[in-house]
Amino acid sequence: PLAPLVSAASAIVTVNSTVAIDALVLGIPALVLGLPNNLTPFVDAGAMVGAAGAAEIVASLGRILYDQEFRGQLTRNTEAFAAQHRIATDGRAAARSAAAVLALARVRSRASGEP
Repeated sequence: PLAPLVSAASAIVTVNSTVAIDALVLGIPALVLGLPNNLTPFVDAGAMVGAAGAAEIVASLGRILYDQEFRGQLTRNTEAFAAQHRIATDGRAAARSAAAVLALARVRSRASGEP
């Protein structure tokens, strides 16, 4: 299973995987390659680190792993982003997702005139 591996990691390196979002919830920093991609908003918000090219990847990974000041700022950015977007580990993600889908279905149903 992936969860034990992610929770044991010091960092995650990904191109465009939702594993980076799992890591965010667990407080594990993520280095994102191949930007722009679906993780760009996280990088733009400072909740994840983006890098392009070998030198930038090496430098960014080094900062994530060994620069405590940088890692601390990244953690603060990540926590703020998670709070702003209500990303939480409260065990209610499926219920929130289902409620959002049902609310969207009701809005669309009303817009189309369906009961």
